[in-house]
Amino acid sequence: MGSDDSGTADDPVKPRERYAAPVVPAAMELTDDDVLGHLVRKEDQLRPLEIRIEEIWADYDTAPPDFDTKVEFLWRGDVVETFTFPQPVIPADVIPVVCTMPSDYMAAPGPARVEYRVTVTVNPSLSHATHLFIDKQAPNGDEEGRPLQFDQEVLISGVTEDYLSRHDSVDARVEPWPDIRVGDLLMYYWEKLPAIETDEQSLELPYAGELRITDVNAPIIVQYDAMLVRESGSGPHEAYYRLEDRTGNRGPKSEVQRLEVVLDELPGALPDPRVPRFDADGLIDLEDAQTGVEVHIDAITDAQAGDQVQAYWRGLPLRLITLSDDQQWPLRAPVSWAILAAGGFAAPFVDRVHYTWRRGGALLTSATLWVDVDLTVAGPPPGPDPVNPLLLPAVVKGMTADDVLTGADAGQDARVEIRLYDNPQAGQVLELFWGSHPQAVDRYEVKAEDVGGQLIVLSVPWTIIHGVGNSPALPMQYTTFNGVNRQRSPVTPVRVEVRVIEGLAPATFPDADRNQWINCSNQPWLGVRVEIPKDPQFQVDDKITLHWEGDYGQIGNNPIPGTQASFEHVLTREDLESEQGYIFTVLPYDPLIKLAAREDGRGGGNVRYRLDKADGSGAGNSGLARARLSVLDLSTGLYCDPET
Repeated sequence: MGSDDSGTADDPVKPRERYAAPVVPAAMELTDDDVLGHLVRKEDQLRPLEIRIEEIWADYDTAPPDFDTKVEFLWRGDVVETFTFPQPVIPADVIPVVCTMPSDYMAAPGPARVEYRVTVTVNPSLSHATHLFIDKQAPNGDEEGRPLQFDQEVLISGVTEDYLSRHDSVDARVEPWPDIRVGDLLMYYWEKLPAIETDEQSLELPYAGELRITDVNAPIIVQYDAMLVRESGSGPHEAYYRLEDRTGNRGPKSEVQRLEVVLDELPGALPDPRVPRFDADGLIDLEDAQTGVEVHIDAITDAQAGDQVQAYWRGLPLRLITLSDDQQWPLRAPVSWAILAAGGFAAPFVDRVHYTWRRGGALLTSATLWVDVDLTVAGPPPGPDPVNPLLLPAVVKGMTADDVLTGADAGQDARVEIRLYDNPQAGQVLELFWGSHPQAVDRYEVKAEDVGGQLIVLSVPWTIIHGVGNSPALPMQYTTFNGVNRQRSPVTPVRVEVRVIEGLAPATFPDADRNQWINCSNQPWLGVRVEIPKDPQFQVDDKITLHWEGDYGQIGNNPIPGTQASFEHVLTREDLESEQGYIFTVLPYDPLIKLAAREDGRGGGNVRYRLDKADGSGAGNSGLARARLSVLDLSTGLYCDPET
């Protein structure tokens, strides 16, 4: 065994004298892909190699009597051992010639040319060569192989009793390795976890079977017998293999493929996931997202403690729930703001909601719930807080300072200014809220021509300011609304000190008679005097504002246009110490008084005054006072006032 010739590579020193190739008993039979020579088994590489000449060389009997015949055994061109035979050479005494080559020569892997050289006279002649190949590398380059490839059903749901009832074995495909050769051996293993190795005893690999490669192009399928799988029991397992070539070079374990064996009863159909906030109105809006959205999972039939349920929103995992012995249903998996907001705020979108059930490696997946989500807003993108800090706060324009209402503002609506957000859209609405008042106090609908940064003016009615009352920091804010979602601006704290001063006595007319007539004897063309009654609520620097108007009648409900006027006075200490109240004189006569006084005894003058506290702590209005006015001289029927 183990002799061949390879043509020109074996040309002898003397080409006409070729000898039979040496025989190497340890050389393995050639296969079609042994192109580099006979293989030598691994164990034979570790002991001396026997090389034999079993046929006498052709010119053994041609040497002169005094010439010895020399035979040299060569390994890769180097002389391994030399034999000398004196004349005459008798074949029966010489053949076989046996060389025992030390194993050290086979330490280097690769091709090896084995031959012998015979010198009968002077010139040596080479034999045909026997080609060996010393292989020291396991298949796949001595690297770990790719993992076994199982059915998706096995990878996802594990090996179940239902699967084994439909299959006689658990099959796996092996990806061919780059240097695959006929005769390679694949040994495969089935290992239950945990595998425990002690100091006293190493762990033996759990052998499951083997197959020998006979066709390098055929699919490579390993089969784990169903009985073996059942006997290994439920729980996690690892499947892997090792490769060994024909010479006995064995490679490392392949990459492992972890599987779960689940021989217990699995749940039936999983209940559909639910999203209560979506169920309520068919939409997840901004308020839902900010308040909190949850995925609910109703009771799963045949679920067990230790099972794991994982909910997903848009493919992103939510809370992983491990079932307990006293598990409460439904399961609740909160959906974070970050996951909801990942869909963006530019337009509505639809999200996929589902969950998985897992027991070990067994996996079931629920049906999918498609959820409509709309987080669009009027204004800048929102955050998890209903108050959007990107909205500019509203500003109250008080008489004395921004965001301050004092007595100077009492009795009148408050002006509120808002800078419009960027990219406003027609039809969006801003609504203003004031303190504890339950409804919006004013609103503005965005117009098509409005632009970002534009000043929007709203107002707070005085009746609402008065009704809500004073506060050192009254919260005021506005909302934006796009027809779906509402977001709130930051709160503007407003100092409100507009105490309404009660009990202010009406003004009086010192020159009027007891019936409140002011006529020719009083010379109203010199001015109508109005006295503000003294009041203990008055203090230095308080402001009194007198409001006058002429009236066609004498009951105060038919004012004459163009006769309205206001007169202001800041109270001094002298005013307060005076025995009488402060007196205003209403002038000019024309037009403030004349038009009413010439109504032939039917006209009048109406007055009321306003008190504004100097410290801003309050304001109040007096009641209405009326004087009857006439400049008709009853004795002549003529007007007594000077012509003007």
